[in-house]
Amino acid sequence: GLTDPTCSMGWAQYGQSCYYVSSNSQPWNASKKDCEDKKAHLVVINDQQEMNFLRGISKVSDLWIGLTDADGTWKWVDGTPYGITPKFWESNQPDDWTGHGLGGGEDCVELRGGHEWNDDHCSQRYKYICEKKVL
Repeated sequence: GLTDPTCSMGWAQYGQSCYYVSSNSQPWNASKKDCEDKKAHLVVINDQQEMNFLRGISKVSDLWIGLTDADGTWKWVDGTPYGITPKFWESNQPDDWTGHGLGGGEDCVELRGGHEWNDDHCSQRYKYICEKKVL
């Protein structure tokens, strides 16, 4: 019936997707794998409305999203072309900062303070958002 939940317990529905905000913090690669283990992927942000929804569920945390330029160009984990999606970078980001002393620059993207994007070192431990299609 219409009251049947379309997303699993602990997942929030928006549009045709279900979203999971982790309670644990871990590096980007581990977060990516955890989402995949849940038959999902790190969140891919396709439009302004989805971004607004994510701001609402993020509770002002720093959260990994499914965007990386580890191979030199920005790529969404699900293959969505980066060029066609809106950008929500903080001013002066991405900056590929090296001053953290962790080696290399910054190749993974977090939703900083649950609000705008910042590139950060992929080894940093943050919570993360998984996304999967509504069943």
